Amino acid sequence: MPGMRSQAALPSPPPDALAASQALASRIAQRIRLRGGWIGLDEYMAMALYEPQLGYYAGGSRKFGGAGDFVTAPELCTLFGACLARQCAQWFESCAHRVVEFGAGSGALAVQVLGELDRLGFTDTEYLIVELSGELAQRQRERIARELPQALARVRWLAVWPDAIDGVVLANELLDAMPVRAFARVPGASGQPARVMERGVALARAGAGARR
Repeated sequence: MPGMRSQAALPSPPPDALAASQALASRIAQRIRLRGGWIGLDEYMAMALYEPQLGYYAGGSRKFGGAGDFVTAPELCTLFGACLARQCAQWFESCAHRVVEFGAGSGALAVQVLGELDRLGFTDTEYLIVELSGELAQRQRERIARELPQALARVRWLAVWPDAIDGVVLANELLDAMPVRAFARVPGASGQPARVMERGVALARAGAGARR
């Protein structure tokens, strides 16, 4: 019925995943205490997703594909990447032969785009991958080396946003994995003007979930 919550039971995580989750929660709690009882949503997201060895994208669990947590278009077939590559080839008429992919996941899209660009004659294309997860960067490197070894020398990994971009930018299903700051408009009391408060995460409510 509409409005009813699902009663389906979620499977229990394996012991190693549970231990990693508990370790991450403890580290986040420690950070909150060091910050005086509150951290912004962006800092919380950064730790939950990218904390070395513990964050979702920085741990060792499988995330992509049928045996992982979710599936994106490049994991299903090569058509998605081939279509993007042909569009990149058109854009190369007005920019450098360079692709900058933010968050390359398993590396499937990079392999597809580079492979199709090679078939189209763009064998000089430079491919930059902006990846915050060292663990994923290693998986991407291994996949490209295995499936498209001739292109590996043209791929570079960056851990920070490049100073300038001349080329085509790709970001497939990435926005939900970018740490962001969140704000709320809070009505003022007794005729006072509304205030803009930043949302955050605290160990206990006690009015500590937002600040000016």
